[in-house]
Amino acid sequence: QFECIPRSMGKPWVRWDGLWAADTKLPAAYPNSATMLQPLAEQEAADVVARLDRFYAQDVRGSWMLWSAWPTPNLTPYGMRAAGQTPLMVRLPSPVPAATTTGLRIVEASTESDLLDLDNVMIHGYPIPELTFPDDRITDKRAFGGPMRFFVGYEGDRPISCAMACIGERELGIYAVATLPDRRGKGYGGAMTLAALAAAPHLPAVLEASDFGQPIYRRLGFQVVSEYTLWYKPRGSA
Repeated sequence: QFECIPRSMGKPWVRWDGLWAADTKLPAAYPNSATMLQPLAEQEAADVVARLDRFYAQDVRGSWMLWSAWPTPNLTPYGMRAAGQTPLMVRLPSPVPAATTTGLRIVEASTESDLLDLDNVMIHGYPIPELTFPDDRITDKRAFGGPMRFFVGYEGDRPISCAMACIGERELGIYAVATLPDRRGKGYGGAMTLAALAAAPHLPAVLEASDFGQPIYRRLGFQVVSEYTLWYKPRGSA
């Protein structure tokens, strides 16, 4: 997912053995993420961080992130800063129940206007305070037609919730489940997750959960199977 959107929009991306990275060139860490595909050995850490420093050495401000599904060596000697851990949750294939939430109209994005609404909710609801809508965009219509599916929830005509699904060969990734702060506590996050799950109910679904979202996902049948270790680093701090 971290690669799909930047790649579709003509932004930088790279695949090394055991490590993929992509750069939206946005001034926020989360959209500019690198992912380990294998454990990071102590003797490889300096080289990996140096390669990522060179990749993310763009003429923009902000930070980038490194995700590892395995414990990592201490990366602070290389300028990295710990960003904590987040649980990896999995839901095995099973029928997707209908949402019982009332007052929410869910639309699968199919136009640039829909994606504008999604970006608005994501920036303000996730939130990503480093970004300013509409000057900063997370995606645009170039992302249509690939593995990504985008969903927006509305109260009347007001976009208030969103979610993304990334359909892979062996799994369905659920990402960017967010609701505007003043509309939380109404079950909208669960409803948006169900909409994303329905994009490929025959596949196991995976997501990385926040502390706030974890109880919601457990009720939908997700279980914690591991933890991601997260690091971030400001650009130009090599």
